[in-house]
Amino acid sequence: MTTIHEEQGIMDIGKHCSVCHRLDFLPFTCPKCHMSFCGEHRADFNSHKCIVEMNLKKNRIPPVNTRNLPPASSLFPDLDKLREKANERAKRQNGGDHVLGSEGGNKYRDDSTNRALSSAEHALSRLKVLLGGKKEAANRGAKLSILHRFSSKSTLQIVELAKLKKAAKGDPKVSSTQRIYIWCVYVEDFQKSNSVSEKTELWVSKAWPIGRMLDSCTEQMKVKNLNNRVTDKSQRLTVFRKRRPNERASNDAAGISDAEFVYLSTAGRVSKEIRDNDVIYLVRGAKRELK
Repeated sequence: MTTIHEEQGIMDIGKHCSVCHRLDFLPFTCPKCHMSFCGEHRADFNSHKCIVEMNLKKNRIPPVNTRNLPPASSLFPDLDKLREKANERAKRQNGGDHVLGSEGGNKYRDDSTNRALSSAEHALSRLKVLLGGKKEAANRGAKLSILHRFSSKSTLQIVELAKLKKAAKGDPKVSSTQRIYIWCVYVEDFQKSNSVSEKTELWVSKAWPIGRMLDSCTEQMKVKNLNNRVTDKSQRLTVFRKRRPNERASNDAAGISDAEFVYLSTAGRVSKEIRDNDVIYLVRGAKRELK
């Protein structure tokens, strides 16, 4: 006895033509849109507009015309040519046979770097004269560095930090989790007898650049900061940090390697340059030569 399912299976053998709707047992069926065509309408099958194919073409990303793209040489420049041009420019601006990166003689830098390096070197020389080059300054410098004599003992260092935090002042907008506690010393004209101030307990934000830290320190210490208004080196402030115990001497932002002090560029970051208990020096003037 033939079942209903068997009868339905027989009826599903053919397909109805999409044009005449007649049943065809060998239809031509589009594999994408599944439209079927009988033998009489095979031409319609060949010319029918497949909706699926049309949508694919519509959403297809057009190929990139590589003819208009820049050459690979622009992405990977010739470093030898660039270095040669830079050396020629250095010779024209400095005179003589200056070569970038050469040892012996002055290395060429742009004007802004030369000014920063010169200012940092002069300010460092003045700072070392005040705190170490003269007997009276050396005695005063020993008092200022008393914290670092204790720093070898972790317990005393913790006690000193607790005292520092208790006495420190700073921008109240800086949250306690963002604060770094420092000692700050202002160094004025080295010809004055009282040119080195006492240490001031301050806090700064680890999120600040060094320039913002300088602004905050001078504001709290009532020190005039003209760095953003004048170009006269004798009136500008340079920032140094005293090296920590057992800190290895290496080139700082100005290319100076000093065993006692580290030059801090105003473009640097507090989070990378400053730690709790650090001693910061704000040195006024770097123009006049030291004899």
